[in-house]
Amino acid sequence: MPARKRNIHRGSFRNKREFEVQLQYWLDKARIAFGELPHFDLVYFAKGKTAGFWRAYRESYGRRHALEFNVEAIENHFEDMVQNTIPHEIAHMIDFHLHGRSSGHGRRWQAIMLKLGVQPKRCHTMQLSSARRTKQFRYVAQCGTEIWLSTQRHNKVQRGSIFIVRVTKGKIAREHFTGQYKVKG
Repeated sequence: MPARKRNIHRGSFRNKREFEVQLQYWLDKARIAFGELPHFDLVYFAKGKTAGFWRAYRESYGRRHALEFNVEAIENHFEDMVQNTIPHEIAHMIDFHLHGRSSGHGRRWQAIMLKLGVQPKRCHTMQLSSARRTKQFRYVAQCGTEIWLSTQRHNKVQRGSIFIVRVTKGKIAREHFTGQYKVKG
Protein backbone atom coordinates (compact mmCIF):
# COMPACT_ATOMS: atom_id res chain seq x y z
CA MET A 1 0.00 0.00 0.00
CA PRO A 2 1.52 3.38 -0.95
CA ALA A 3 2.21 6.10 1.60
CA ARG A 4 -0.37 8.41 -0.01
CA LYS A 5 -3.71 7.97 1.70
CA ARG A 6 -5.95 10.54 -0.01
CA ASN A 7 -6.60 11.69 -3.54
CA ILE A 8 -5.57 8.34 -5.08
CA HIS A 9 -7.06 7.71 -8.52
CA ARG A 10 -7.93 4.03 -8.81
CA GLY A 11 -9.86 3.94 -12.09
CA SER A 12 -8.99 4.25 -15.72
CA PHE A 13 -8.30 7.54 -17.46
CA ARG A 14 -7.46 8.88 -20.90
CA ASN A 15 -3.92 8.00 -22.04
CA LYS A 16 -3.27 5.60 -19.12
CA ARG A 17 -2.08 2.72 -21.31
CA GLU A 18 0.09 4.98 -23.48
CA PHE A 19 1.55 6.61 -20.38
CA GLU A 20 2.50 3.24 -18.90
CA VAL A 21 4.15 2.23 -22.19
CA GLN A 22 6.22 5.43 -22.08
CA LEU A 23 7.03 4.88 -18.39
CA GLN A 24 8.35 1.41 -19.29
CA TYR A 25 10.47 2.96 -22.07
CA TRP A 26 12.11 5.35 -19.58
CA LEU A 27 12.60 2.57 -17.00
CA ASP A 28 14.31 0.39 -19.65
CA LYS A 29 16.51 3.31 -20.64
CA ALA A 30 17.42 3.90 -16.98
CA ARG A 31 18.25 0.21 -16.43
CA ILE A 32 20.59 0.24 -19.43
CA ALA A 33 22.37 3.34 -18.11
CA PHE A 34 22.38 2.58 -14.36
CA GLY A 35 21.67 -1.13 -13.82
CA GLU A 36 18.87 -2.67 -11.80
CA LEU A 37 16.36 -0.31 -10.22
CA PRO A 38 14.45 -0.83 -6.98
CA HIS A 39 10.92 -2.18 -7.04
CA PHE A 40 8.36 0.62 -6.70
CA ASP A 41 4.63 1.21 -6.38
CA LEU A 42 3.02 3.11 -9.25
CA VAL A 43 0.40 5.50 -7.93
CA TYR A 44 -1.88 7.92 -9.75
CA PHE A 45 -3.39 10.87 -7.91
CA ALA A 46 -6.41 12.79 -9.09
CA LYS A 47 -5.35 16.43 -9.02
CA GLY A 48 -3.03 19.00 -7.54
CA LYS A 49 -0.30 21.40 -8.61
CA THR A 50 2.37 18.66 -8.51
CA ALA A 51 2.90 16.79 -11.80
CA GLY A 52 4.55 13.83 -10.12
CA PHE A 53 6.99 12.77 -7.47
CA TRP A 54 9.10 9.95 -6.20
CA ARG A 55 9.19 8.99 -2.57
CA ALA A 56 10.96 6.44 -0.41
CA TYR A 57 9.37 5.50 2.87
CA ARG A 58 10.06 3.01 5.60
CA GLU A 59 8.00 -0.08 6.21
CA SER A 60 8.49 -2.59 9.03
CA TYR A 61 10.44 -4.87 6.64
CA GLY A 62 12.55 -2.19 4.94
CA ARG A 63 12.23 0.66 2.50
CA ARG A 64 9.61 1.07 -0.23
CA HIS A 65 9.61 3.35 -3.22
CA ALA A 66 6.72 4.95 -5.08
CA LEU A 67 6.46 6.87 -8.32
CA GLU A 68 3.33 9.02 -8.23
CA PHE A 69 1.82 10.87 -11.17
CA ASN A 70 -0.98 13.41 -11.59
CA VAL A 71 -3.87 12.11 -13.75
CA GLU A 72 -4.98 15.63 -14.75
CA ALA A 73 -1.45 16.36 -16.00
CA ILE A 74 -1.31 13.09 -17.94
CA GLU A 75 -4.65 13.76 -19.62
CA ASN A 76 -3.97 17.40 -20.48
CA HIS A 77 -0.18 17.61 -20.87
CA PHE A 78 0.78 14.13 -22.08
CA GLU A 79 3.95 15.03 -23.99
CA ASP A 80 5.36 17.16 -21.17
CA MET A 81 4.69 14.37 -18.68
CA VAL A 82 6.39 11.78 -20.89
CA GLN A 83 9.38 13.87 -21.93
CA ASN A 84 10.07 15.64 -18.62
CA THR A 85 8.17 14.40 -15.57
CA ILE A 86 8.76 10.65 -15.97
CA PRO A 87 12.56 10.97 -16.36
CA HIS A 88 12.62 13.66 -13.63
CA GLU A 89 11.06 11.30 -11.07
CA ILE A 90 13.05 8.26 -12.21
CA ALA A 91 16.23 10.33 -11.76
CA HIS A 92 15.27 10.97 -8.12
CA MET A 93 14.77 7.22 -7.62
CA ILE A 94 18.12 6.39 -9.23
CA ASP A 95 19.91 9.06 -7.16
CA PHE A 96 18.56 7.57 -3.94
CA HIS A 97 19.20 3.99 -5.08
CA LEU A 98 22.83 4.65 -6.00
CA HIS A 99 23.76 6.95 -3.11
CA GLY A 100 21.45 6.00 -0.24
CA ARG A 101 19.93 9.46 -0.06
CA SER A 102 18.51 12.04 -2.40
CA SER A 103 20.44 15.10 -3.54
CA GLY A 104 17.20 16.91 -4.36
CA HIS A 105 17.83 18.75 -7.62
CA GLY A 106 21.57 18.93 -7.00
CA ARG A 107 24.54 17.98 -9.18
CA ARG A 108 24.09 14.19 -8.86
CA TRP A 109 20.44 14.39 -9.92
CA GLN A 110 21.34 16.76 -12.78
CA ALA A 111 24.04 14.36 -14.00
CA ILE A 112 21.53 11.48 -13.95
CA MET A 113 19.04 13.56 -15.96
CA LEU A 114 21.72 14.38 -18.55
CA LYS A 115 22.72 10.71 -18.79
CA LEU A 116 19.06 9.91 -19.49
CA GLY A 117 19.20 12.51 -22.29
CA VAL A 118 16.96 15.11 -20.65
CA GLN A 119 17.72 18.69 -19.63
CA PRO A 120 17.51 18.90 -15.81
CA LYS A 121 14.56 21.15 -15.03
CA ARG A 122 13.37 21.52 -11.47
CA CYS A 123 9.78 22.69 -12.03
CA HIS A 124 7.08 22.25 -14.63
CA THR A 125 5.00 25.02 -16.21
CA MET A 126 1.75 23.08 -16.68
CA GLN A 127 -1.52 24.71 -15.63
CA LEU A 128 -3.02 22.31 -13.07
CA SER A 129 -5.91 22.69 -10.66
CA SER A 130 -5.32 22.72 -6.94
CA ALA A 131 -6.15 19.63 -4.92
CA ARG A 132 -6.78 21.74 -1.88
CA ARG A 133 -10.13 23.40 -1.37
CA THR A 134 -10.04 26.24 1.11
CA LYS A 135 -12.77 28.24 2.76
CA GLN A 136 -12.69 31.95 3.43
CA PHE A 137 -15.07 33.63 5.87
CA ARG A 138 -16.44 37.17 5.43
CA TYR A 139 -16.19 39.62 8.30
CA VAL A 140 -17.01 43.31 8.44
CA ALA A 141 -14.63 44.88 10.96
CA GLN A 142 -15.71 47.48 13.53
CA CYS A 143 -14.40 50.20 11.18
CA GLY A 144 -16.54 48.91 8.28
CA THR A 145 -13.71 47.22 6.35
CA GLU A 146 -14.64 43.91 4.66
CA ILE A 147 -12.12 41.16 5.50
CA TRP A 148 -12.00 37.54 4.33
CA LEU A 149 -10.38 35.27 6.94
CA SER A 150 -8.88 31.81 6.46
CA THR A 151 -10.42 28.86 8.29
CA GLN A 152 -7.65 28.94 10.88
CA ARG A 153 -8.15 32.64 11.70
CA HIS A 154 -11.94 32.30 11.56
CA ASN A 155 -11.77 29.52 14.16
CA LYS A 156 -9.52 31.64 16.40
CA VAL A 157 -11.97 34.54 16.22
CA GLN A 158 -14.88 32.21 16.97
CA ARG A 159 -12.99 31.03 20.09
CA GLY A 160 -12.64 34.62 21.30
CA SER A 161 -9.47 36.03 19.70
CA ILE A 162 -9.60 39.57 18.36
CA PHE A 163 -7.70 40.68 15.27
CA ILE A 164 -6.89 44.27 14.29
CA VAL A 165 -7.04 45.57 10.70
CA ARG A 166 -3.57 47.01 10.05
CA VAL A 167 -4.60 50.00 7.96
CA THR A 168 -7.68 51.19 9.83
CA LYS A 169 -6.97 49.70 13.28
CA GLY A 170 -10.56 48.37 13.35
CA LYS A 171 -11.26 45.31 15.47
CA ILE A 172 -12.44 41.95 14.13
CA ALA A 173 -14.33 39.89 16.71
CA ARG A 174 -16.84 37.02 16.75
CA GLU A 175 -19.83 39.36 16.31
CA HIS A 176 -18.36 40.79 13.06
CA PHE A 177 -18.85 37.51 11.16
CA THR A 178 -21.48 37.97 8.44
CA GLY A 179 -22.31 34.28 8.12
CA GLN A 180 -20.99 34.23 4.55
CA TYR A 181 -18.13 32.10 3.31
CA LYS A 182 -16.71 31.02 -0.05
CA VAL A 183 -14.89 27.90 -1.13
CA LYS A 184 -11.80 28.26 -3.32
CA GLY A 185 -10.17 25.52 -5.33
